[in-house]
Amino acid sequence: MTKRLKWYEPRGKPRADRGRGTTTERGYGTQWQKLRQLQLNREPLCEECKAAGRTKEGEHVDHIVPLSEGGQHELLNLQTLCAACHGRKTAADRRRRGGIGGAKS
Repeated sequence: MTKRLKWYEPRGKPRADRGRGTTTERGYGTQWQKLRQLQLNREPLCEECKAAGRTKEGEHVDHIVPLSEGGQHELLNLQTLCAACHGRKTAADRRRRGGIGGAKS
């Protein structure tokens, strides 16, 4: 019989996140949290949806140029996105870089 998880039991990290380290280890510490909140206060709506004529609350702060490609934690390099738009952009970035970790084989 399969054990059912209770709502409070963690399921573990998604496969793509295993071995990535904590958010702080990856450069998303206190300073990032403050910058993220500043961006959300400055632009609370999804910028992609707004450009397409839709109004949707943004919940993700995205680096326009990913950190892995030399982007910085700067307001000029940040955009507010909803979960759907963020997922599409992240998937496109990964495909362009050659996979989940970005290393091309």
